Amino acid sequence: MYFELVNFDEEFDPNRVIKTQNTIIKNKNKADSFAPGSIYCKDIFGSPFGETVIYECDCGESTAKFAEGTIAECCGTLIQRRESVLSRQGWIDFGDYKLIHPLFYFFIEKIIGSANLVNIINSNRKLDVDGHIVDEQEEDKAKTRIKELGIYGIGISTFLENVFEILEVFVNKKNRSIYDFLLKHRDKIAISKFPVISQRLRPAIILENEFRFDKINNLYTRVVAGSNSLNELLEEERSDILVEPIMYSVQCFLNQIHESILDSVGGKHGWFRNNLMSNRANFSSRCVISPAPIGTAIDEIELPYLSAVELLKFHIIRALLPLYNYSYSKAYAAWEQATYCFDQEVYDIMNLIKERQKGGLRVLINRNPTINFGSILNMSVVRIKSDYSDLTMSISNNILSFLGGDFDGDVIAIFLILDDVLKEHFKPFIPKNMMISNNNGRFNPALSLDKDYQLGFYSFLKAV
Repeated sequence: MYFELVNFDEEFDPNRVIKTQNTIIKNKNKADSFAPGSIYCKDIFGSPFGETVIYECDCGESTAKFAEGTIAECCGTLIQRRESVLSRQGWIDFGDYKLIHPLFYFFIEKIIGSANLVNIINSNRKLDVDGHIVDEQEEDKAKTRIKELGIYGIGISTFLENVFEILEVFVNKKNRSIYDFLLKHRDKIAISKFPVISQRLRPAIILENEFRFDKINNLYTRVVAGSNSLNELLEEERSDILVEPIMYSVQCFLNQIHESILDSVGGKHGWFRNNLMSNRANFSSRCVISPAPIGTAIDEIELPYLSAVELLKFHIIRALLPLYNYSYSKAYAAWEQATYCFDQEVYDIMNLIKERQKGGLRVLINRNPTINFGSILNMSVVRIKSDYSDLTMSISNNILSFLGGDFDGDVIAIFLILDDVLKEHFKPFIPKNMMISNNNGRFNPALSLDKDYQLGFYSFLKAV
């Protein structure tokens, strides 16, 4: 899995700014309870309930997946897939104020130290009755060193202005690589905009006539409140004594949001593990792999009859209805019968489906654990086997290194790709598109000739 660092200022959408810290409108019906401009604003994030993918016309009045491809009566435009609500995000705008990107805050901590960083950017100092700063009497050695360096309690704004000068004081051989990483992405360390993730990833539910929110929503609400406090300050009020404590408080909430998101997606109970890695998948099968015949391309496979019958179950049933004037129950019975023994009519239907698929019948194959780029491959089904007793999927020897497998009984998972969007998304996983390495731009050694081919060429050339 690859992650890309983005510049929030470049991604920022001024039409999706969160300005209201109150999420719920009191004395409203449940359907209209979410406040406009809040972290659950329907105009920004879409409905928190219903389908995750939006199908609508240009004016947005006609919305329905079953109507995809038809013309809407309201505006005369095509009803089509627009976007997923998961891709919708809002923004919090801090205006002229700059904070530390939570990800880079984590890396800066690695160099400076957690306690040191807090003592540097937290300018919430004690004041006497006359408004003068009171120095603390009891100090630890770390705090004393920071004071000697003149960087104690300087606040976030001053820290960001001198961030690399301060980092150079603490950098050493062990954390030099982190320093170089920060230097490379120095334009992304300070942020004045912060994204609010889709409400589907921070759900709200109704229990006993009350809304219950994920805890991350409280953090977002506090960040919005802090942003409003900063932006609403009058010019004469914008002194460090008032501004910096608010900025430090907001920074703490940003860091907590970052940690909350990481906790929700990582680990045993994270989103990826629960929803992608440990979940049942439709249109899937598993097969033992075997060598493909001579002439099979590296992105082609031969699928066993039984696997094809299972993967194409609903396609077969749908084809049987008009073909033999079957009812749904009779078509299902015919499909079920084809799983008990070889059925020539069903076999012919599967081949017809394969031939008529735009771009061919494509599947993803995967051998666990999925740890390398290549553990998942996008393959084309070049042939469906007619031998009912052959339960193996035949693949090229030259992709074995990707899968970390061999032909001694290794099992591969198969997932049918149906959606055109998914076919486009998984194009980089086609072995032919992986001939050039992503690491260095050279030929990918994982696709070089394996030992069997090398031995064969050696024996052939030696004989000649």
